[in-house]
Amino acid sequence: MAKGNQLFQDFVKRQKELNKFEELDIEATIEKIYENPTEFGKEYAELYLSRNFKRILEAKRLGVDFANKNLSI
Repeated sequence: MAKGNQLFQDFVKRQKELNKFEELDIEATIEKIYENPTEFGKEYAELYLSRNFKRILEAKRLGVDFANKNLSI
């Protein structure tokens, strides 16, 4: 049981580190956003995901690894 608890604590600690995403400065005026909010949202999401892709991928790998280790206990 202790091994499972330590595994979970390590997982949560690393996951918290990975959840600290880079914040983006929005270089748009409210008028530009109102012109086409859908397009603005798409551009913002693409930029945000591309800048944080490595963290997202590592978090996914961490979750899969945690699940596999947890199942083997």
